[in-house]
Amino acid sequence: MVPFAVDAARFPLVILRIAGDYDDREQEAFLTEVSSLLDRKKRFAVVLDLSEGGTATPTQRKRFASWIGSSDAAVKQYAVVMSLVIASTLVRGMVTAVFWVRPMPIPTETFDRLAPAEAWAREKLKSAAVR
Repeated sequence: MVPFAVDAARFPLVILRIAGDYDDREQEAFLTEVSSLLDRKKRFAVVLDLSEGGTATPTQRKRFASWIGSSDAAVKQYAVVMSLVIASTLVRGMVTAVFWVRPMPIPTETFDRLAPAEAWAREKLKSAAVR
């Protein structure tokens, strides 16, 4: 199974999926792909689906936090909101740890299912007049 997926077919609604465990090389490829969304220089909303997510190593959590920090300005400028789909308390704890080290610079909301996460993100896009 491919651990990461970036679905921008419904842009400006972007679905990012992390499923299972992954290695550092796969993580870097994913972060490069996410960075390319910011390079579009268009506003969008992110739904980060971690409902099938595995456990990130401490090094991988640190890398996610580092990416958030280095991408802070672009994320603030182009990402309207991020909704997270997290079913596991373990994964929820890991995400909390990453955001504790490096808080997201945009509003975030956590859901236990994909449909309400997508609905919330679409509503925030509408409120921000992003089409």
